[in-house]
Formats: sequence, structure tokens, C-alpha cells
Amino acid sequence: FPSHDTRAILLTVRYKNEEGNDRKVTFIAPPDCNGGQSSDSISIAGGRVTFLLPDGFKVLDAKAIKAKWKDGPYPDVAWQSLKNDIFVTVSFGEVSVEPSEMEDFKVELEEAYESLPGITWIEKRLEDVDGSPELVHEFLSDSAGGSVVSYNLARSSDGRHMAISVAGAGDRIKSVESTAAVIRESPRVR
Repeated sequence: FPSHDTRAILLTVRYKNEEGNDRKVTFIAPPDCNGGQSSDSISIAGGRVTFLLPDGFKVLDAKAIKAKWKDGPYPDVAWQSLKNDIFVTVSFGEVSVEPSEMEDFKVELEEAYESLPGITWIEKRLEDVDGSPELVHEFLSDSAGGSVVSYNLARSSDGRHMAISVAGAGDRIKSVESTAAVIRESPRVR
């Protein structure tokens, strides 16, 4: 990044979330991402949450995000592997959830995931990470393009839900899990 740490605003989208609250997502990325071919830092939530972009991934611009997720809700940021076989998304602030509510939130999320066609659970757990609860959900499901493996992490930050999802074709389980391991260690919250 340049030393003055400028940002390029790509797009702002407004919609109502599942709680009926107005939601505004502004897609931002550093102006010198170079297609995401190096481990650049990506910021969301006004620069309060920062991620390292893994090697071999590129940041999706607002046009690509709108095309992939059509009518929303849109992730705050999304990455795609250069092989186009793994996607990473991060959404922050979509739902209110305190750390003490994560056990109940786990049940709610699992009920929502159960509506996915052909879901087969690989893992679902609540664990303590540095004194904070974190949900891990990994499963296979069916889509129009075939089997999909999803590795989803959920955390509470400032009383808001931070969702991190890594997904790929069902035969890419090991690649999705190794990408998730890198992403899981990446967030820094100020």
C-alpha cells in the first residue's frame, strides 16, 4: 500500500437484512491490488477488520460480486482463487449476536443450513478461540453445478456477527480446508 493508505470505493449497496434492518455494504479495496497475486491486506468495516489475502487469490470487484450473488445479500468482501475453484467471502454486522449468545446462534445456523439441498455434515462445533466463542460448520450440499463443500466460521465482534465462508467443488475438500485454515488466522480487529 502507499504510505498514506488510500482506499478505492467500488460500490455501495443498500438492502434490508433478515432482521428487517436497513443494511449498507460498501465494497472497498486498496487501489494497488495487482489482481490479488500477492498477500495484500484487505479492510472492511471502515478499516476496523483487516484480512490478509492468501497467495493464489484475487479480490472480486463489485461487478463480479453483484453478478455472483445477484440480489444479495452481498458479502462485504470476496476472493476467488486464480484457478476459479474456491471462493472466500466475509460479511460483517449482518446480525446482532453477543458472545454469550453463540450457543443459541449455533442452533439457529444449523437449522438454516438444514434447508440446503442434499446437505451432509462434515463438522459442526462451538469452540473457544483466544477466549472468544467461534462456530465452525463444514458440510457438503448440492447445487445446480454439482456438489459443493462449504467451511463456515462465525464469530461475534462488537456484538455483531462476522461470517467467513470458504467454498469450492465437492471434490476440493482438502483445498477448501487448507484455505479456511489460512483465512481463520487472518482477521485482525481494531
